[in-house]
Parts: sequence; C-alpha cells; structure tokens
Amino acid sequence: AGGEGATLTNGSPAPPGVPAMAGAAVGGADVVFFSGTRATVVGLSSGTGLALNGQAGTVLGFLPGKDRFQLRLDCSGQTINVRKANLEVHRTTEAGGVGGSEAGGGG
Repeated sequence: AGGEGATLTNGSPAPPGVPAMAGAAVGGADVVFFSGTRATVVGLSSGTGLALNGQAGTVLGFLPGKDRFQLRLDCSGQTINVRKANLEVHRTTEAGGVGGSEAGGGG
C-alpha cells in the first residue's frame, strides 16, 4: 500500500519532483492535487460563492483541518478555501500546456 506512482486527477502521472499536496478518497477513487494545479471554481451556491463560479486559479495547498484546498484566483489574486467537489481541474495537453478553452473548438 505504497504511495508511489501518484497520479493527477485526470489520470496522468505526476510530474517528477512535484510533491503531492493532498490525497483523499473521493467517490471511491484517490484524488491527488499538486501545488500549481490549475483549476476553476464550480458549483458554489451561496451569495458570495455564486460570484466565484467560473473563476480560474492555482492550487497553493491543502488545509487538512478544514478539508479544503487553497486556490489563488487569477482575476484578483485573492486566496480562497474550496472543497475538492467545487474545483474543476484543467486538463493538461500532451505538449505540456494547459487547455485554456472550455468551449473546445480547437482543430
């Protein structure tokens, strides 16, 4: 039951030298985020949270006592604490870049 071979949430192997920030059993699968993971806020329903939906940012770390990830928002630089269920991880392309368009439409 070793921890080697960590994978990203999209199933890709973790890049060498990138430490896992957190691993938690979610939906029956191990989910691992890494510092620097790009993600978008989704599914918040509070008045304040609604304004954050769709905002992209970078995962900074994990707060085990709160079971939340720290996310620095691109738009404001603000750091927020978000549950895993409210983060949609950006997929990484084979070339190593991050897919920037939610609408697809590439060619």
